[in-house]
Amino acid sequence: MIQNSILPLASELKNVIPQSFIFYKPRDIVSGDFYWIHELPEENRILVAAADCTGHGVPGAFMSMMGLEKLNQSIKVLTEIGPSQILSYLNREIKATLGKHINERELRDGMEIALIDINLKENTIAFSGANRPMWVVTPDKTADDIEVYKPTKAGIAGFTERSQVFEQSIIKILPGQTTYIFTDGAIDQFGGPAGKKIMTKGLKNLINDIQVHNLEKQHELIASYFKEWQGDVEQVDDILIIGLRLGQE
Repeated sequence: MIQNSILPLASELKNVIPQSFIFYKPRDIVSGDFYWIHELPEENRILVAAADCTGHGVPGAFMSMMGLEKLNQSIKVLTEIGPSQILSYLNREIKATLGKHINERELRDGMEIALIDINLKENTIAFSGANRPMWVVTPDKTADDIEVYKPTKAGIAGFTERSQVFEQSIIKILPGQTTYIFTDGAIDQFGGPAGKKIMTKGLKNLINDIQVHNLEKQHELIASYFKEWQGDVEQVDDILIIGLRLGQE
């Protein structure tokens, strides 16, 4: 599949962050969700993104391929590389590309994305989000204590202004800390005993329940949870969850 051929391999993330996983479950053969990994070895930095494009199937896959292209391009053209600068660049470039069309739907198309910049030299994470948050779990915390880093309330492209600035947060990496970024398919799937959505609370409970495990085992448990939750219910959206344990205990 062309889309799979341009996505990074999950092993690329494990090579630089051994305690990590990518749970990727497209709804159709091709997906509107995508992830991006880019290493800046000279600065000991790793950029990781989880993105959700407008639509499913072919329209979503087209947007995801454009998003990957623009993210890769941003590293080459930006003089200052950081999550905020990259998202602003992504917004401008996708708006410019889609603006060449006059179809109303094409002008609405865009994406939501969470982007983190892991600086292993400074032992920090910088985060910017376009309608997608970052969750951080430290040892001995409960689901209600998961630290939620809120995104800027604006998507990439669509009706977002070309001049939109995306807020950036910087946090210190603490021992045993685990970071999660994900798309909204992870909370919107129907299923369970009552046939309802997982919702944010359900995903928080899941994340909390698996904290005692390493990230490889967490990936297995998340896959099992979604399979059991969904049962015979049709998958309603692409699902993408990325987990990273960075702090050494």
